[in-house]
Amino acid sequence: MSIKNIFTAIFLLLFINTHAEELPEDEILKERVSKLESCVKPKFNSVLKGYIRTYTVNKRSKSELILGRVLLYFPLFEKALADRNLPTELKYLSITESALNPLATSRSNAAGLWQFMAPTAKEYGLQIDYWVDERRDPIRATDAALTYLEKLHSMYGDWALALAAYNGGPGRVNRAIKRSRTKNFWKLRRFLPKETQNYVTAYLGACYLMQYHKEHQLKPVLPELDLQIIGSAKVYKRLDLQELSKVTQVPLWKLQYLNPSYQQNIIPQRTDGNYITVPKRVLNLLMDYVNNPQGIIPQDVSIQDLPEPKGGSDMNNFELKKHIVSDRETIRSISTKYKISHHHLMAWNDLIRNQYLESGKELKIFHPKDLSVETSVLSTMKKEPLALLPSPTLNKLKYNSSHLNLRKSSTPIIHIVKKKQTIQDIAKEYNIGSVNTILRYNNINKKNSKRLKAGSSIYIPSISK
Repeated sequence: MSIKNIFTAIFLLLFINTHAEELPEDEILKERVSKLESCVKPKFNSVLKGYIRTYTVNKRSKSELILGRVLLYFPLFEKALADRNLPTELKYLSITESALNPLATSRSNAAGLWQFMAPTAKEYGLQIDYWVDERRDPIRATDAALTYLEKLHSMYGDWALALAAYNGGPGRVNRAIKRSRTKNFWKLRRFLPKETQNYVTAYLGACYLMQYHKEHQLKPVLPELDLQIIGSAKVYKRLDLQELSKVTQVPLWKLQYLNPSYQQNIIPQRTDGNYITVPKRVLNLLMDYVNNPQGIIPQDVSIQDLPEPKGGSDMNNFELKKHIVSDRETIRSISTKYKISHHHLMAWNDLIRNQYLESGKELKIFHPKDLSVETSVLSTMKKEPLALLPSPTLNKLKYNSSHLNLRKSSTPIIHIVKKKQTIQDIAKEYNIGSVNTILRYNNINKKNSKRLKAGSSIYIPSISK
């Protein structure tokens, strides 16, 4: 290639990339905004244009991460919204709140996908303690957020006002209505705090990102398939994520990523159950283990033998199917046929919403190789919740020969910590040679072993004699 051709190619690449990151003319933006699918009547203004610029120009890499997270959370949101007969477009609100990041925490300590403050979270039934912060639980937090949004909409009969109240509180919205003598959000918004004034517009910016990202050459950064094709179950007794990692051979970091509400890697016992989400390919194995933990634990693997977390996509666990589009097939009909969400089908094949599919087009479909539980998130578990063994045997580990030999059939002793009692005291009381045995058995970090609270439960392994 000549020097002239090289310079021409470089110029074209620079021109294309620069052009791709420029905003279109206002008239084009106005036209697109007027067609937005939203639960709020859209209005184009300079603030909305600023949000569009942020999503499509200034923060492109962050927007592409958001687009990838859609596959984890939008199927859940859409089902929950449909069950309540609420507008499906409310799913975009979580983008405004957290950028679809369940670990997001604001400066005011709001947390989770829906950014609940602690008092509001507890008011709507979310548990927050040493073990769990359910503001970060995608299932429970979504249920609480939709309950709150329903209540706000019943108060105002208007989604713009409901969203404003979700951000700033009903008190501020009520005062704005009283001062402005109107319930038209766009007329009363100047009487609201600055953040709440712009909140509805920020929501519209999220709607724009989701519906027009293709026009801005934004490409979703997709998580690996294990984090896309997932299933959830409800469990009632104590479970250890580290042990589940050993049983399922799913790296611990993936279980943590899919279950961000469990702050100590422990799913605590709960009478009405806790949710656990895993790669769908191991959901059946999880069910077997929960019902028969002794028969599932690998006997030659110790806790130290767990594989180190690694990124990347393990295609050995999945099969790629090819689907040839026939007449009158749509994205929705094909998604239904293969029991996947339309978001997955679109992402895997670079499709856009409502796209006409030409007959003969080849589409990629991914499925776990060991897919024995065919249903989607929670649909089976609502009918057949997992029942755990009544005794607290689920945290039992198989140690190396250098450690104590635990009887498979034995049940651990539950010790209630006394005031000022230490791990050393407890080990001595039960003739346990090493405090590390108790620490590992209860998944307690050695640094935290001095913080035992009086009245808390410690499991003591039964030891063969």
